[in-house]
Amino acid sequence: MNKTCMEFVLKSLKDENFEGKRILEVGAYDHNGTVRAVFAGLSPDEYIGIDTEAGPNVDETCSVYELINRFGEGYFDLVVNTELLEHVENWRTAINQMKAVTKVGGLLIMTTRSRGFGYHGYPYDFWRYSYEDMKDIFSDSEILLLENDPIEPGVFIKARKVKKESRDLNDISLFCILTGTHKKSLTEEEISRAKSLPLKELELLWYSPQRRWYRRYIRTPWRHIEKAISKLLKGNP
Repeated sequence: MNKTCMEFVLKSLKDENFEGKRILEVGAYDHNGTVRAVFAGLSPDEYIGIDTEAGPNVDETCSVYELINRFGEGYFDLVVNTELLEHVENWRTAINQMKAVTKVGGLLIMTTRSRGFGYHGYPYDFWRYSYEDMKDIFSDSEILLLENDPIEPGVFIKARKVKKESRDLNDISLFCILTGTHKKSLTEEEISRAKSLPLKELELLWYSPQRRWYRRYIRTPWRHIEKAISKLLKGNP
C-alpha cells in the first residue's frame, strides 16, 4: 500500500463519525501496511479485519465470497479494503458481497490498481480497474470521492450505499493483467495457470518485453501515456 492510498483513506474519513459504528476491513493481512490504526481513535463499536489466512491484523479468517453467510446483509456501517480487488478471481462476487454487508446509508472505501501497474502476485494478480470502471460499478451508489492515484496507476473510491438492490455487474469487462485484454471473466485454464506457476516465473513471463501489451502499457512511462491520451482527446496530433 503506497502513501497515497493511506492519504485517500484519511481524506475519506474527514467529517465522518464512526463512534459506535461497525467497520469491516476486507483483505486485512498486513503485508505492506494497514489502515487499522487510522480507526483506533475514532471509537468504533466493532472493527473486524478479515482475510483468507491468519496473520497480522487479521481478526477472523473469512473469504470475501462468504461475507453474507458470515455477517448477514446490512451489518456494517463501513466496509474498507485497500489493494485487494486486483487480486480476487471473481471480482463481481467480491464487490457484490461487500455491498451487501454494508448498511443502506453506509460507506464503502476502496483502493485498487489500474492498467499500467505491473504484475504483483501476492498471491495472485488478475484485474485492473479504471476510473470509468469504478464509476460504472458503483453507479448504484452515491459516489462521494473518485480519484486516480496521483503517483502510480490506480484508482480510489468512497461511495455511500443508497439502496438495498445492487447494480447487475455482468455487462462490465475489466482489463486482465494475465492476458493483456478486456475480459468479463477468467477461464479455468487461465486461473489454473496463474495458480500453478511460481510467482517469480509468472513475473518473468508477464514482464517479458516480447509481449506487445507490456511494451505499450507497462514499460512506457505512465505519464507519457497520459499526456498522449490527453492530446488525442483534445484533437491534437
